[in-house]
Amino acid sequence: MRILILVLTTIVAFNSCKQEEESPLLSSGEVQKQILDKAREVVWGLNHKDSDTLMSQFWKSDDALFIINGNMVKGYDNIEKGLKQGMLARKLFQLKITNEFVEVFTPVSAMHVAEFEQEVTDQNDSAFTEKGSWSAFYRKLEDQWKVVLVHESYYPLKPKTTSEAGEE
Repeated sequence: MRILILVLTTIVAFNSCKQEEESPLLSSGEVQKQILDKAREVVWGLNHKDSDTLMSQFWKSDDALFIINGNMVKGYDNIEKGLKQGMLARKLFQLKITNEFVEVFTPVSAMHVAEFEQEVTDQNDSAFTEKGSWSAFYRKLEDQWKVVLVHESYYPLKPKTTSEAGEE
């Protein structure tokens, strides 16, 4: 069911983006490089608590979507508010991206998929590590790549075995 919702949401998000006349069309390899560069800006913004850099990557629309563990946040202003609150709740944050790839759909639409690991220390000095995967759908709007939909899912943590729990 979640996959169906994600597919339908993606279709709606892409169709609600106005198709722009483009300057010369880029090759698939050029699009992939540009999307990976944009993804680096997102990671940098998160790791440096720079909400301006982070939010500059998003589509400024009430139709922008952020889906995290099955919860949907709709609209640029709501996404910005949620991301800023998350940044304030963390004392330290380090995001690492692995196993990433870019799927180019058209010269003006692509998806960045990656696994991530984030090390977090909250304001109460509680430290933890989370792992998961994300997909970010990009659309070229007004000659700029913008994130129109983000999906993030966290992997369940493995329960500690009795021997592991006794070692702490």
